Amino acid sequence: MAKRRTKEELAEFDSNVIALRRSGLTFDEIGKRLNDSHVNAHRAFQRAIKRIPAQSIEELRILHNQRLEMMYLVASNKARDGRYGAQFLKQALDALKQIAELNGLNAPQVIQSEITGKDGGPIETATPVNILGVSQEEIEAMTQEERDVVRSICVKQIERQKASNVH
Repeated sequence: MAKRRTKEELAEFDSNVIALRRSGLTFDEIGKRLNDSHVNAHRAFQRAIKRIPAQSIEELRILHNQRLEMMYLVASNKARDGRYGAQFLKQALDALKQIAELNGLNAPQVIQSEITGKDGGPIETATPVNILGVSQEEIEAMTQEERDVVRSICVKQIERQKASNVH
């Protein structure tokens, strides 16, 4: 059975894990380097992250930005050199995508969808939609001309509602 660490040993282990993670090592590599498991390395990282104030998290974001910018510079320089070509161009673009994502530079995506009924037609409802508040009896008592006027009013109102839902 593994020996339990003292508070001081645990704090030192957590600190070492953070330092190695900042240098870019994976949890597997950290575990091997510290003669421990990747699971314990990950747990130590999670413990340490919870204790980091927001200021330090911003510092980590800056550090990560710097790493990505360095990756971009190296990859773009090699992409310009004719010997390396598209392989490094893709790496440069990937680094730019990660920089944009990390800094929230990507605009929100607007996704529009349309729901249709059977065979692409309108959705049938059990209860008719009464936009104007006119009863069925009142509609039946109208002349064809009056019904056409009501229908055109309803169509215009529906179009306005659709237009306002798009924006």
